[in-house]
Amino acid sequence: MYIFFLEAPCPVLTNPYQGNVTVTTYGAVTTATYTCDANFTMSGDTVRTCQSTGSWSGVEPSCGKRLLALLETRTTPKLTL
Repeated sequence: MYIFFLEAPCPVLTNPYQGNVTVTTYGAVTTATYTCDANFTMSGDTVRTCQSTGSWSGVEPSCGKRLLALLETRTTPKLTL
């Protein structure tokens, strides 16, 4: 008699707003690596692993506008004499 233990697949992940997720599998380990677009910074876990329970480890990240990028886009009023 043979007993097989199959791991439950993790749900499909979607790209965060203004970011990207890349899922790779090496052997039995599946990882998701998140990145944010230029001028955006990540909040949450940048790497998550598919657990044998069928859920992803860590916290789903999000990408937010960098503070410096926000300041750079503000217009400076011109001083006229």
